[in-house]
Amino acid sequence: GGGFGNNGVSAGTRDLSYRGRGSGNLRSDRGVNESVYNCQMSIGRNGGVEIAFDTDSGYGSVMRGRVNSADGNWIYADLQGNGGGTMEIETDGGNRVRQITMRGGRFELHWRN
Repeated sequence: GGGFGNNGVSAGTRDLSYRGRGSGNLRSDRGVNESVYNCQMSIGRNGGVEIAFDTDSGYGSVMRGRVNSADGNWIYADLQGNGGGTMEIETDGGNRVRQITMRGGRFELHWRN
């Protein structure tokens, strides 16, 4: 599918499918710290988001939710799982994700490609 340009198009109107190695860290709502890598993300035309990371523990982390807005190269989505919260996703204006951050309660996620 297409990308998200600088025209402020609602992220829910386009598909985005992304897979990239990258690296980062995750502090779960239980206070456990882990490295995260191998990001897989999909955003459907209906605004549904699914994102998964591999972790050091081997269990992985999967979150699902909905896009709530987009602004330029940034997509904002409300996600559930691992404490939930608003995820901020920076793209290159196309189908490549540059970085992802999310905070909610004790949960914190930072990932960069």
